[in-house]
Amino acid sequence: MVHQLFEFKCEKVFRQGDPISPFLYLIVIEALSWVLNKAKSVSELSGLQIYENEQDITHLFYADDALILGEWSKENLEKTARMLQGRITPRWKICLACWNVEESIRFWCDLWIGETPLRESCPNLYRLEKCKDCLVESRITLGSTIKNLKWNRKKEPTKNEEVGELLGLLEQIHDYVWAQGVDSWKWVGGGPANFTVYAVKQLFITARNYSDFYKMRCNTWIPLKCNALTWRAELDRLPTRVELTKRSVILHDINCPLCGDSTELLGHLFTACIFALDMWDRVARWCRLPPLYALVVRDLLSLAKGLKLQIMR
Repeated sequence: MVHQLFEFKCEKVFRQGDPISPFLYLIVIEALSWVLNKAKSVSELSGLQIYENEQDITHLFYADDALILGEWSKENLEKTARMLQGRITPRWKICLACWNVEESIRFWCDLWIGETPLRESCPNLYRLEKCKDCLVESRITLGSTIKNLKWNRKKEPTKNEEVGELLGLLEQIHDYVWAQGVDSWKWVGGGPANFTVYAVKQLFITARNYSDFYKMRCNTWIPLKCNALTWRAELDRLPTRVELTKRSVILHDINCPLCGDSTELLGHLFTACIFALDMWDRVARWCRLPPLYALVVRDLLSLAKGLKLQIMR
């Protein structure tokens, strides 16, 4: 029984498949469900009503997915986001989506000109800005032929970096083609003019580089766990000491436990360690093969494929 609530710092993580993970998830998801129901009971959150005179639905939970439903309004979305911000830890991945919410574009934080937001392309000017969430319409007003800029800075730009960013920004704004009407988001990922899930998928597919892609074929005459080990070794996914330290596992020594000459990396463990070299030499002599030389794990796989072709001949 918990009598007092307090904040605590999460310092350890559980690997996928750990038996305690489902119980920890249930504790958190139960608390989230209670918060959503409480918000609906005090009219802070408007759910989705399927039929008239029926109870509205605020959330649906299934396995490790959480779907929050509600009335189609900006106020309801802001309340939901504000509630989740106070209840969800930073480790959670939250995606909020809304439609038909007309809102002007922010001058510094949104991508409306250039390739990156202005707070990234003009960091020195962004530091001088007093109102960092200001809108484009509050900074720029369009006349018939003149663009009027209004600034709200802490001080005037005097350093070379600040002046250079200001001149570049003024040039961008001068060359920008302004469209009349309400601000809106535009899909610039290529393909169809409107945003679709298919367009995002095609963008990811075309952006992939398959030049270094290695296609591994499993051998049927060796145990399945050997195929799995080889596949993980080719992907550099084996839990070597260096990789364990990246996962916050505390180790007193990350050197190779066999030779102690170098850190225990995958390449060292299979191709550079003196014990590995001696083992490959013994394997070659036992199988009456020429000496085996490899620099990376993929060389071993390619070498085995070449030796197979040689023996078949």
